[in-house]
Amino acid sequence: MKHGRFCSSSVFSRFMSFCVAFSILFLSITSSRVYGAENKWAFNERINVKNSAKSVSIQNTKYNSNGTGRTSMPFTVSTDCFLNLYCSDQLTGFVNGATYDFAITVSNLSSWYNGSTDYSVSSINMPYPSDLYVWVVKNGSEWQCVGKYADGATYEFSQVLSSDTSYFSVRLCQSSTNSDDIYTASITASGTFTPYVWSKSETFYAYATMSVDLKYKLHVDKTVQEEIRDEIKKGNELQKEQNETSKGILGKITEFFASFFENLKGLFVPEDGYFSDFFTRLNDFFSEKLGMLYAPIDMFITFLNTIKDASSTDSGITFPELAWDGTVIIPETKFSFSTITKDFPDLQEKIYFVTDVILVGAVLWLLQVKLKEVLEN
Repeated sequence: MKHGRFCSSSVFSRFMSFCVAFSILFLSITSSRVYGAENKWAFNERINVKNSAKSVSIQNTKYNSNGTGRTSMPFTVSTDCFLNLYCSDQLTGFVNGATYDFAITVSNLSSWYNGSTDYSVSSINMPYPSDLYVWVVKNGSEWQCVGKYADGATYEFSQVLSSDTSYFSVRLCQSSTNSDDIYTASITASGTFTPYVWSKSETFYAYATMSVDLKYKLHVDKTVQEEIRDEIKKGNELQKEQNETSKGILGKITEFFASFFENLKGLFVPEDGYFSDFFTRLNDFFSEKLGMLYAPIDMFITFLNTIKDASSTDSGITFPELAWDGTVIIPETKFSFSTITKDFPDLQEKIYFVTDVILVGAVLWLLQVKLKEVLEN
């Protein structure tokens, strides 16, 4: 048994090519997953944030301790509230100590009230200035300013989370440097109040609310991304070089075999028209040397050619005229096969078969002669 064949240059090069191709495929799959994970947000939902509701007491001007039923009266209330908004639902799934990338889009800053059948609110509004700044909570206690407030604006920021759960909070301040300068908004509501007659007063609850489209994902270091991109780029370039090399090798192999078979064909296969020219020269040679003695053979060859070229249409054999010193002794006569096929319908097929056998034998004989000439020369 021979040993060490695996270490031969050809086998080793194939093995290395396989390893490189497998590595490039692995990097391609891995990179697609890395970029997919990089671009995919772990959380992407709309949440509503609001502040703690402020209560306002509305006095019943038609109070009657002995009365029954309800009474109706108009009302207008006003209360102040801090624009310190939060989401009551806890966010989960964080990795403690990991850095996360956030993107928030804020919109629909407005005021509302806790619904009750005692109130029919016709209008409620909360004016606010145009120079408010958006602050988000950081690590549960610190605050980070992410930009000036604008309806529909998107803010991006990163935070290191100190817990695997978190509450999202946002506040609107009049300063971009002081998170405690929270804007105090005034909410005014008016409508119709329908308390019970025996009730002295009712409590009206108002609050500020805002919609937030919240997205976050685990932060990926830019340096790591660049290293991955460089490795993938190098792998792609190496794969491209190998593809070009493979194309060149395959092209050379294809060109070699194409020229090889073409030369082999020229060596053994005669050119177009060789057999036709050979039969013509052979027939002319014997006709010239044998003269009248070759006439029956020439007629037989003509007969075979006619049979070979015969088809389903009317065909036959033409006998040339016999003339002497310008006098036609026997005129040209054509014998039609249709007169025979009517009585012997299978005769023409048998003649075709015999002709094919003769032609195949002649071709084989000529191939033998040609091969002998080539080998001897």
